[in-house]
Amino acid sequence: MGVRKQTVLWTMLVVVTLCLSCAHYAQVPLSSQDFPEADWRSVQVYGTIPKGMRYQVVGVVSYYGLGSFGETAVEEIKKQAAKLGATAVINFEINLINGRVQAEGIAVRQQ
Repeated sequence: MGVRKQTVLWTMLVVVTLCLSCAHYAQVPLSSQDFPEADWRSVQVYGTIPKGMRYQVVGVVSYYGLGSFGETAVEEIKKQAAKLGATAVINFEINLINGRVQAEGIAVRQQ
């Protein structure tokens, strides 16, 4: 095998490895109203909608990546929600799929 072919194969291997180890997260705004960014440390995360909670949906947040199960994902979800101006995340779900953490929820502003 030539040096050039080896270099191309090693480069491809490095790129694939880097892509597989990356974390992916998204925030999708669903409100036409802009809200000021919140402090991510104060964002509350709930698996369901707390009884009596009044809220306005501001977006959807998700995380897919590595990390200790839960800790990294919850922190990233809170950071993404805070960027949308959310004060809480409801209907939060977290799963382990093929050794990677997948988490998602609905970002809301409590009223």
